[in-house]
Amino acid sequence: DILDKAEAINQKREQALALCDEFLRATFLDMFGDPVSNPKGWVYEKLDEVILSIKAGKSLAGDSKPANENELGVLKVSAVSYGFFQPQENKKIEKLVDREKLIFPKKGDFLFSRANTRELVGATCIVQDDFGHVFLPDKLWLIDVDSEKVSAYYLHFLMLEPKFKDKLTSQATGTSGSMLNISQKKFVNTIAPIPPIELQQKFSSIVEKVNAI
Repeated sequence: DILDKAEAINQKREQALALCDEFLRATFLDMFGDPVSNPKGWVYEKLDEVILSIKAGKSLAGDSKPANENELGVLKVSAVSYGFFQPQENKKIEKLVDREKLIFPKKGDFLFSRANTRELVGATCIVQDDFGHVFLPDKLWLIDVDSEKVSAYYLHFLMLEPKFKDKLTSQATGTSGSMLNISQKKFVNTIAPIPPIELQQKFSSIVEKVNAI
């Protein structure tokens, strides 16, 4: 009986999260319009013009089980594949490594998956906390945006929009259909509508309030 109640609570939680996600996507479209047809006439810019830097992580062989907070783990691409950060998606590292050369995700970081299946390549997320025991592999990028021009939340929801996502991932290449890759050059040369930063910040504030709930 207790397990049935727990399962019912889990289902309600999943429904609530789905509704929050649907609300934020609807809010994005209401404020900015379709990012491909661009009905509101926002200025187009290359992503290179609103991004300060892109850093790739370091891949190391790991165990089949995830690391706990007292161990070290390399993140899998599944850590960002579904739009939110999942630190438990990692592989424990046994060998000693120089921590100074690793990238540990911190609160507010914008992460991007450059390699995955066609459905999941180009996935993004915003990290909600600091994590000192898991680090980025080379298939995940840490993108530092120019906060005077673009909000990480705007870019995140822009890349969640199916039409823009198709435009982005159509540039992915690879000999295997199961694992495709987007080059950094093609990514930064992608053209996107960039609304006024004040409007983007207003949207970011809405996202943060919903996340807090």
